[in-house]
Amino acid sequence: MNDISQYGSPREVGDLVLPKASQGQGQGDPPISGLQVGARKVSAPTRDTGTLAGSYTPPPRLYYTYSFVRGQERTRLTLAASQGKVYWMAVTTAAGEGEGDALAKKIADSFRVK
Repeated sequence: MNDISQYGSPREVGDLVLPKASQGQGQGDPPISGLQVGARKVSAPTRDTGTLAGSYTPPPRLYYTYSFVRGQERTRLTLAASQGKVYWMAVTTAAGEGEGDALAKKIADSFRVK
């Protein structure tokens, strides 16, 4: 698996990795709300291989993004797949914190997998 879409659509993958929206996961866990799901393609720059082959342009990588509120925290989650593994990064901030949320979005959007 070299592309997260091989595991399904953003919603299908979200059903596997996200806490259930209707109920908390354990004793006293609050449910999630305000779920936002997205996908974005990121193109890697062309690089010189240093061989007779010349330059190489890797295919664009697809990232799935999720944002939700759980209790008093907003979580931003980014997932990608490469070489048979799924990589993810989560950033959590206090819900409703404008400046902190903007920084968390910037961090989540900067996540890259080689």
